[in-house]
Amino acid sequence: MMTPLNFKCDRKCGECCIYARARVTKKDVERIRKAGHEDFYEWDAHIKSNVLKHNEQGCVFLRKKNGEYSCSIYPVRPKVCQMYPFVEKDEVEDCRPVVMGRFLEEALRRV
Repeated sequence: MMTPLNFKCDRKCGECCIYARARVTKKDVERIRKAGHEDFYEWDAHIKSNVLKHNEQGCVFLRKKNGEYSCSIYPVRPKVCQMYPFVEKDEVEDCRPVVMGRFLEEALRRV
């Protein structure tokens, strides 16, 4: 199990930024704007929140270099990105959104 104490992202797979949508708060927007960025978020009617925009490759701030993904606004990234993958739980088996989604679906079926 991974916890906030032992988790280190060493995959550089970018799956969290390709498949998941990052909610942004007013403070996140202010911080990212202060860093010089504009037009980077939009309203998501499904989750009823502002989220970082996505393009064909995923999050607009996701960059790929030498086969590894990274965040181009890492120092000012949204709070939810800073907490990921421990957004809803203190322990996770896997940080990939697709795997986490399947785990949550299975747990809901058992309830």
